[in-house]
Amino acid sequence: MVRGQKFLFIHLHKTGGQFVRELMLEHMPGTEDVGYHYPRRLTPEADRELPVIGFVRNPWAWYVSWYSFNARAPMKNPLFRVLSQRGKNGFDKTVRHLLALGADTHRARLLRERLDIVLPDTLEGNRGIGLTRPCMAKFEDPSIGYYSWQFQRMFGVGTELEDLARIGRTENLRGDLLRLLTALHIPLGESAQSFLESAGNRNTSEHRPYQEYYDAGLRDEVRRQDAYLIDRYGYEF
Repeated sequence: MVRGQKFLFIHLHKTGGQFVRELMLEHMPGTEDVGYHYPRRLTPEADRELPVIGFVRNPWAWYVSWYSFNARAPMKNPLFRVLSQRGKNGFDKTVRHLLALGADTHRARLLRERLDIVLPDTLEGNRGIGLTRPCMAKFEDPSIGYYSWQFQRMFGVGTELEDLARIGRTENLRGDLLRLLTALHIPLGESAQSFLESAGNRNTSEHRPYQEYYDAGLRDEVRRQDAYLIDRYGYEF
């Protein structure tokens, strides 16, 4: 989470957040880092009424990006380590575990129990996964996929703070970021404008076009489990 004088930025994994954080923290005076991957509920009390900037990504593309990024070092991220069986599972099986993680099934309960062992207790000093044991203990909803659940958790969906969120699309990251800042009457200085226009993408992973990773069954499973984001933001496969 980054705090500016007139806004907060919430960094949802694999949505271009490293680029946005770097622009804000290094090129926008008066910004500061509140906490890495902090969700809306951890907003400092004095800043709770500030508008929030964040980004969303096509769910089918998001799962490919998440898998490809973590598969490079499968032991680093405890969530990936558990769901992929230390990197042994391929994309299909790992993502199916992720989509059904909140289900009331033996497999899902077993995975959550394993996560309860390896996840940290707090986000303090946590520079990676941005997920804790208490967070995961609240994920018991068979109707929603992990990515939609994370989005709702990060941006306070269903709380009194939900309406303060302004969400752009990762697919148009630079243009939408400028639009969101302009709507909040936050001008960009020369340094920030130059970074926005010319800096390369950050924290990316190499993979084929996301459509190539899905068979019809997994494609439709994402459509069911992440219908919240797909319908809300008009995404298509």
